[in-house]
Amino acid sequence: MMKINAMYSVPDDAEAFEAHYLSTHAPLVDTLPGILRQEIARSAGTLDGSPAPFYRVTDLYFEDLAAAQAALGSPAGRATAQDAQELAARTGCTLTLTLCELD
Repeated sequence: MMKINAMYSVPDDAEAFEAHYLSTHAPLVDTLPGILRQEIARSAGTLDGSPAPFYRVTDLYFEDLAAAQAALGSPAGRATAQDAQELAARTGCTLTLTLCELD
């Protein structure tokens, strides 16, 4: 199983970020072909009590690498990626993506 992590840094405009992310971006992610599930979390801090380096962390699960690549290369995947980039730019945060293979 493969997981894509999408991690957003703390936005300059958290209110605008939240409004768009929850009403527009997360539903776009749900349209990705082959997605098994989406987990959305807002960081609450680190274990030592310091601020977290990321504001929102989303995990997208796929059966395998081929399914993840197909989803990202699809029209829905391109639209989702464009929306994510525009959201980050508009609200003053950065987006970091990682690909993880689950044991």
